[in-house]
Amino acid sequence: MAHGVARVRQYGVDRLRQYGVDRMRQYGVARVR
Repeated sequence: MAHGVARVRQYGVDRLRQYGVDRMRQYGVARVR
């Protein structure tokens, strides 16, 4: 069970990181433009 929780947590971290990267990229493009 703990392994499943760890997997879900890792999935959430990766998803949040990807979301942050996309958001920063959008802000960067908007700032440059």
